[in-house]
Amino acid sequence: MKDIVTYPNSPTYRPDIDSLTPVQAAVVKGLQLLDLSVPGSASALLTDLAEFSTLAYVGTFDYEEPLNPSSSPSATPAKKRVTYVALSKATMPVFVDLYLRFKEARDIYVDETIERLFLALSIPVKLKYESPPASKFGSDPPLWKTATTSFLKIVKEAAPRINKFDEALPPDRVEGIWRSALDVFRGGLLADCTPAENLPLEQQEEEEKFDLSLITSLEFDVIPHLGHHQVPDSLITRLGTTLQIASRLHDLDLKRQPAVLTPEPERTQFTELDEQKVSTQGKKANRSKGTSRDLSDSSGSSLPTRSRAFTTVPLALIDATTATGTLLPRERFSYWCFDLLFLICSKSLQGEDNSRRRIAALVLPSLLDRCHVVLAGYIADAKIRGNIPFPRIQEEELLYILKKLVALDLWSGSLWAAYSNDPSRYSINLPDSDPSLKGAHLIKDAIQRSSSAHLFHLYSLLCEISSTPARSPSMWIQEKMMQQPTEIFARELAQAALQRIGREMGVDG
Repeated sequence: MKDIVTYPNSPTYRPDIDSLTPVQAAVVKGLQLLDLSVPGSASALLTDLAEFSTLAYVGTFDYEEPLNPSSSPSATPAKKRVTYVALSKATMPVFVDLYLRFKEARDIYVDETIERLFLALSIPVKLKYESPPASKFGSDPPLWKTATTSFLKIVKEAAPRINKFDEALPPDRVEGIWRSALDVFRGGLLADCTPAENLPLEQQEEEEKFDLSLITSLEFDVIPHLGHHQVPDSLITRLGTTLQIASRLHDLDLKRQPAVLTPEPERTQFTELDEQKVSTQGKKANRSKGTSRDLSDSSGSSLPTRSRAFTTVPLALIDATTATGTLLPRERFSYWCFDLLFLICSKSLQGEDNSRRRIAALVLPSLLDRCHVVLAGYIADAKIRGNIPFPRIQEEELLYILKKLVALDLWSGSLWAAYSNDPSRYSINLPDSDPSLKGAHLIKDAIQRSSSAHLFHLYSLLCEISSTPARSPSMWIQEKMMQQPTEIFARELAQAALQRIGREMGVDG
């Protein structure tokens, strides 16, 4: 079937953007008629359909339309392209329905089928606005939207079943499935959305709300199951880093940091899919006819700014600046990611407490690094700006962080576990305090077990902000309906954080 669909030497081809060609339609229909009661047939069919959906990105090629016998001798053949776009549109809903039919079958989790589905869907999700047009004459939704919707339907059903199978799934398969799933989320959250700025405002808002489904799925479908004991620490930590990067509002912190402190973007499984999961015939077609795009650098090139994590630099080493930085696209979406980062680290979420404790401990360093960079940057800049006001985005970011920090309640011992040599273990089974500790070491140990430990962690920065002589950034908020709005200042929020520290130590009076 794959050889038929990807045959590269036909004398002519039918248009395949708005609708399937007769050959493609026959192949898809034929696959759906297979006897799926045969062991392994469901996995094979899902794999083939997933592979077909990737051909729009890795299997396209150009060809010359044959001339009519009556054409002028000087006429040149028209160049056209086999796109496989219609095939991609048609196969994604089919393999989603097929997965939902066989979602209880352990085999599709053990033999890497579910990973192949996620890897196939990751391509349009990551490329986003660089994906080929979904229609030439119609108004079909973009391929990345179809892929995102398909992925969210699958991950919602797959996440609880991975835990349900428990020891019946080998650890490497549990890791592989979660790695593939989180890679799709990472691609969606960090995709380059700069082209969307050229869209009408109403459409920009619609696209932003559509992507909110990724954050919602993380909160309700993924987080409750990600803390399972078979999920490696590194994957949970990577999710925290992803949300941290996705919450970036401007590029000023990148300009402050020496390049040596910032690691290069990680190689993603997008290129692994290009190398390992494409059919042999598709590769031959690519080499002989030429593909539509080079995918070898897609993971990095599509994330030029947001692919770099926040790096904590000691306050004394920060280069103060009066530069305004560049505002990144989709400010509201960045705040949604920031909200989720705070929510994951808080104990406000109930249910599966051990799982949530583990995730909170592993993600907390990403949150604290994110906050430290902003607070330290404000302190350094305030010393040279004098009465020059900060840009709006920086003031709002500072006030947002301070307000969130004051309200945040950690799980007991979360910070202690986060910076220990085994966060997963100690987040659940926190050891008793060492009775041999004296003085400052005893106080530090007790502080790190507190629900306000994050404020102690940022104590020196909060002291600096609370005593900054320059005019403090402020904003007006309305806590409740029918209530007069009040103005709050960064200095007051920092003081409120210090007062909470005092109450925690029993010296607030």
